[in-house]
Amino acid sequence: MFLENAEFTQDEKKILKAGIGTILWKIIFWPFLIFELLLFIGCSSDWASNIGVFIFCMIPFLVVAYFAFRKQWFWKEEKQREYIAKVKTRQARYRRSTVNPPPYKATPYATSDTVKEQKHPFVETAVETVQPMHDSKVEYDVTSDHTERADSDYEIPPLQGEYAKTIFLWAHDKPAPIKPASQYARYFLFECGIRDCNKYHKQLIDEGYFEEAAATDKLKMLTVADLKVMLKEKGQSVTGKKEELISRLIHSADSDYINSKIPEQIYKLSAKGEETLANNNHYVMLHKNKNWGITDWKEYDREAKSGEDFWDVMWRISNKKLDKAADWEKRNLFYCMYTILRGKGNMSDALEILLKVFYLDLNGTTSAKTFELYKESKVFTKDYLKDVFNAYVMIAPGLVKDLPDFKNVYDADMITVLYAWKLPMYICPKELFQQIIEAGINGTLDIEKALGLLQIEYNKMVDRL
Repeated sequence: MFLENAEFTQDEKKILKAGIGTILWKIIFWPFLIFELLLFIGCSSDWASNIGVFIFCMIPFLVVAYFAFRKQWFWKEEKQREYIAKVKTRQARYRRSTVNPPPYKATPYATSDTVKEQKHPFVETAVETVQPMHDSKVEYDVTSDHTERADSDYEIPPLQGEYAKTIFLWAHDKPAPIKPASQYARYFLFECGIRDCNKYHKQLIDEGYFEEAAATDKLKMLTVADLKVMLKEKGQSVTGKKEELISRLIHSADSDYINSKIPEQIYKLSAKGEETLANNNHYVMLHKNKNWGITDWKEYDREAKSGEDFWDVMWRISNKKLDKAADWEKRNLFYCMYTILRGKGNMSDALEILLKVFYLDLNGTTSAKTFELYKESKVFTKDYLKDVFNAYVMIAPGLVKDLPDFKNVYDADMITVLYAWKLPMYICPKELFQQIIEAGINGTLDIEKALGLLQIEYNKMVDRL
């Protein structure tokens, strides 16, 4: 079938398989093709007198062919993905995607330059922000479009083997009780395929990945306030950090006292569990960094060679995926490559790719399909397009926070090279882009004021449509 040689998600396959074209194709095409051939053979001796019948019978076949073409049965993967993007735009209207440009190969700059200190209309003081990387073990939203989705919108995968086990061990690497199934994070179901976390937790205990925690280990579960209450009961000092409070309790309280305060059974990782977690840390990295656009742990296993460094594997996967990724996947792949290069200390190349991410974000390439749809069918009004500016143009605070680290390798020529790269649309003029980047490098960027100037440019572009 036409989907077998392309990598589509289940939702994308549903889009391509939906509609009257598919129904006609499956029900009518093959029987009618056989009938058409038989009719041709039967009428070939007296063609002229039966030409009208033949043409009449051709009409359904042409209808099927037309709808088949509309549904892109004969189109290449690039065309199919373009159609999928249009359908998703119609369905979601202003749902945020991450449309990005063609593949990018980093080339190092040998020169280093300092940024000229200058003031811009949107510059005030550096904004304290958070890093974009997810590093929490609590439940989080795994969607990439930042919209609310019901549980039914996610496809529940089969149990994800060693990956599921590793993520579960990582999430419970501190002493914890067995909880009711409803109290475990949702991603265990929708990402790891664990249907019953309560039962799975008990299974891992039986298999030796967890062991019952000692009374002193239970103290790690408590809050600082709880620890201080216990210390007061024992007549001990309540000053110091949590580790100090725990140490003080261990020396002043016996196991019976601690168990009386925490009577439930608590389990911690066993040596076997710790070893498994250490050996499979690459799974944890994939789980924690879904914004890289690489979420298939099986793909990582296929690509990785024995003893190979995690970052080398990710770099190779990223480059391969860039060649065939859907547009909305590429921006996050660039972010992954930036993370890899920075982790290896290659700051010049890392900055080049980071600038690529800013280039896409500030020029609103996520809105390209929406604007294309507007030009084709006027589905949206200009006022609507202006209202959804914040869905298409962004300045990621976590990335802005990274910019000052590149002050010694930044070169204005990087931006000149960047703007030679043709995008499907432009919002941010080169001069404004350079001002924003240099203000970020100097630690003086006011994001809100910069977005205000970008919105002015965005509205100008909408008015020109």
